[in-house]
Formats: sequence, C-alpha cells, structure tokens
Amino acid sequence: WIAMARWTCGQSDEALAIAEEGLAFVRDARQPFLLARGLAAVGFVRVFRGDPQGPGSPLVEAIALCAEQGFKYFHAVVSAFHGASLAQSGRAAEGVAQMQANVITLRNVGSELLFTLIFAHLASALLAEQRIQEGLAAIDDGLACVERNGERWAEAELHRIRGQLLTAGGMPEAVDAEACFQRALRIARG
Repeated sequence: WIAMARWTCGQSDEALAIAEEGLAFVRDARQPFLLARGLAAVGFVRVFRGDPQGPGSPLVEAIALCAEQGFKYFHAVVSAFHGASLAQSGRAAEGVAQMQANVITLRNVGSELLFTLIFAHLASALLAEQRIQEGLAAIDDGLACVERNGERWAEAELHRIRGQLLTAGGMPEAVDAEACFQRALRIARG
C-alpha cells in the first residue's frame, strides 16, 4: 500500500523500489497470500507506470499462485490489472475482455475495491480500440464508484481519460474535453 501511495504522490521510482523491497521481504515466506500480494504490488506499480510486462511478469506469477491456492477474490483483482498490462502492451482487445470479465467476478463477490483504477485502465484500453461510447460508460462506472465508495485513487485519471475520449470521438461534447482536463489537474493537485 505504501508503494501505491507513493505512486499517487507522483513518486513512481520510489513506488517501484518499495514494491520490489516488499516482494523481496516476503519472497521466502511460508504464507502464499503474502507472496501473491508482494508479486501483485510490483505488478500493479508497473501497470501504473506503464512499464511493459511480459509472460514472466509478477502479475502472471501472482495469478498462477492465486489459482493454485484458491484465492478467488484476489485472483480476479490481479487478473484485472493483468488485463490493463495486456492493453498497455498493444493487446487492447484481450486486455478489455479480461478486465470486463473480472469486473463481473468482483461485482459477484460484492467488492468494488480498486474499481476506480480498473475502470480507468478499461476506459484507456477502450480508447485505444476507438470504442468511444464504451469507454465513456467505463468512465461513468468509475466515477460512480468514486461517489459511492469514496475511493479516489484514479479520480483525476478518470476525468483525464474522459477528455481524451471526447476529443477522440469528435463528438459535439468535445468542447467539454478541456473542462475534463482542467478538472483532472485540479483533482491531481489536490
């Protein structure tokens, strides 16, 4: 969590270093969930940073461990972030499908933790696919989670991506894009 907090404060190098330090600390732990969480932390920060992650990434390792140990909830969370990683590596359609499937899984267990981040990544992947209306719907879902749950991890990012979607869509609402970007800046500065 400290690594994620550092990332939100704009300290991406420190965030990655802390996540990697945490993973090293639990690497030999006898509690599989600690290892899964440590792997996921490194993977999450790499997704936040937009770092490419290949087949042997910490997220893939965490997914395998979660499946082996029966950590269904955490498997869905990590898989959603892996979908974001896939989208960032140019596999947007696959990433979108993975994120959407895991949002359903998480909703079925009654959790919306980290949904603001997941919906921001989903909307970004939908933008890459030029699926503008679906991207805007993902933004609406993410902002509804902000209001409903008070989770503000990606509130600024949701507004920034909304601005990009409006601009890319060439929609009459594109004039509102500048307001989205300004709001994103105000939130991020706050």
